[in-house]
Amino acid sequence: MFERTISIGSVGKTFSLTGWKVGWAVGPKELMRALWMVHQFIPFAVATPLQEATAIAFEQAAQHNYFETMLKGLLFNLPLNILVINNFLLDLERRRNLLTEVLDEVGLKPTVPDGSYFILADTSAYKIPAEFQDRRRDFNFCRWLTAKVGVGAIPPSAFYDPQNEHLPANYARFCFIKTDEMLNEAAKRLRAHFHRK
Repeated sequence: MFERTISIGSVGKTFSLTGWKVGWAVGPKELMRALWMVHQFIPFAVATPLQEATAIAFEQAAQHNYFETMLKGLLFNLPLNILVINNFLLDLERRRNLLTEVLDEVGLKPTVPDGSYFILADTSAYKIPAEFQDRRRDFNFCRWLTAKVGVGAIPPSAFYDPQNEHLPANYARFCFIKTDEMLNEAAKRLRAHFHRK
């Protein structure tokens, strides 16, 4: 199958570095040439420090048998992995519920996800100060929330094409795959700013 297969990987999945946006493809020369021809017109560049860090991660992985250990754990320790995964999912559910409750408490109506690290929250109950009203509403809200409240959120319109970027205008995307300390601090800041108990 090698002559008909392109294998694609990412540092986000391989090393659990969500958001790094560094990837690779491996395949036969003729398919890789076609992929390279298309790829050169899609992304502009990947940040050089992230490329360097990815190279170091591969070097370190080889030196410390990272891939062999990971595969051995996945293939030969299945019952343990099921337990670990189950505990991980329960912990994610706990974190999701913590952030969902806080968002709801402060009037940012959350949509509770069944399978994601992110919560979409309806922000329409809040007016954005004039000094932050220079772009799309979701972008303005997230910028204001970060600057004035100290809690970061992602404007969902970043994931939409220009014709549909207006659709999530009243939403912000919050990530709950954070430490308990970070989630508790975010809760404290949201409560303090929005004056809700």
